Amino acid sequence: MSIESLKEIKEYVNEFKQKLQKSSFIKAIGGKRYASMLEKILSFTESIVQDLEAGKILVSKSDIENILTRYYVTEREVKNIVKTLLSVMTGKYLDVVKDIIPLLPENIKRIIANYVTKVASGASEEAIKDLDKEIEYIFQNLLSSIKKIYEGK
Repeated sequence: MSIESLKEIKEYVNEFKQKLQKSSFIKAIGGKRYASMLEKILSFTESIVQDLEAGKILVSKSDIENILTRYYVTEREVKNIVKTLLSVMTGKYLDVVKDIIPLLPENIKRIIANYVTKVASGASEEAIKDLDKEIEYIFQNLLSSIKKIYEGK
């Protein structure tokens, strides 16, 4: 495992922690309960990275495969949460969501605005496909680091 991969993971964790400090992000992921769950996952990830850097633990290929499996399950669950929230919000509360969009961080604002625009114009299936792509992109950075560790790079 390379130190470079550990640095990348630390950067991703720090980036995610910064997002969790923003109330608009917390609202976008479904509230404080989900934010709290993500904070715990990030803290756990940080402690693992610290222990790896200090040489306190070794990670086997089966451990990494297990992490990858959990990653894919988590990614699917996050996608389902976001899609469900947006589906509900853009149904009955479409006007409210439109009012909230300017308050969101830029990267999330773009994603939500694109989704709302397409849903409002009747292109719900296309909106969901685009949303899947956006969420997939967000997760790819973390996945890339996990794969580098697995491959020993």
